Amino acid sequence: MTPTLAEGLTLFEEGKYFLAHEIWEEEWVDAPADERDFLQGIIHVTIAMHHASSGNARGSVMQARKALKRLESYPPVHRSVSVDNARRFAHSIIEMEGKAPPPAPRLRAT
Repeated sequence: MTPTLAEGLTLFEEGKYFLAHEIWEEEWVDAPADERDFLQGIIHVTIAMHHASSGNARGSVMQARKALKRLESYPPVHRSVSVDNARRFAHSIIEMEGKAPPPAPRLRAT
């Protein structure tokens, strides 16, 4: 796990979704092609949580759908991130549109 990925996970766990997304974008800029969808996927999950926590259900659903597309080809755990939890969260955002958002997923794989 890179320091940038770890820092983003810590920020995400602290509920600092927008900051986590900005940190991961720094890594995404220089990422190899085979890692870009992964990083974009977790960025979309993060922005989905940011929108959900601020009451923007429509924006949250749009980001969740983007996350699912980006993360579909990755294994359950990738680079110490629980891709399965990210996907489950994205599905729950879509299913609960217009209702209270689900709790943030645990992205750091244990």
